[in-house]
Amino acid sequence: SEAIAQYGGLVQAIVRRILIGAQREEIEDCVSDVFAKLWESRNAIDQSRGSLKSYLAAIARNLAINRYRSRERAPELLPLEETLISSEDSPEETVSTREDCAQLRELLLMLPQPDQEIFIRRYYFFESIKEIAHRLRLENKQVENKLFRGRQKLKKQLMERGVVYEKNG
Repeated sequence: SEAIAQYGGLVQAIVRRILIGAQREEIEDCVSDVFAKLWESRNAIDQSRGSLKSYLAAIARNLAINRYRSRERAPELLPLEETLISSEDSPEETVSTREDCAQLRELLLMLPQPDQEIFIRRYYFFESIKEIAHRLRLENKQVENKLFRGRQKLKKQLMERGVVYEKNG
């Protein structure tokens, strides 16, 4: 109950941002599953490997991604800002996020193929590097390198455009 009180909002925010368009009940079920998983693995948690907060965030992300993948509908690409804007965001934050997303989308569309497809599959559909490599007939290392170089390039271009880059930790 202490973990729910302290980290419930974080877990719910992570789940909501991944399960876009999901019913409230599905989001609540996923959040409940996160804390059930925490309870099941309570004896196996190694605090020296990271904080409880990061452990819960990883569980939330993985469970939400698995639910997203298991949906029986054709994948449709939603606007990027729909994945990043929370209902709790202020109007100023919403406008800023929309502007940043528009710039990011523009830069993504300027990436050459297959880099563009790799980015969309990895960061939008949460496909694994192995899945992407198999689908595009590339080596895992090639996909990893394209993602690394692409992130560096996008970060530099976004910073040049005045989009602030903050690494949340």
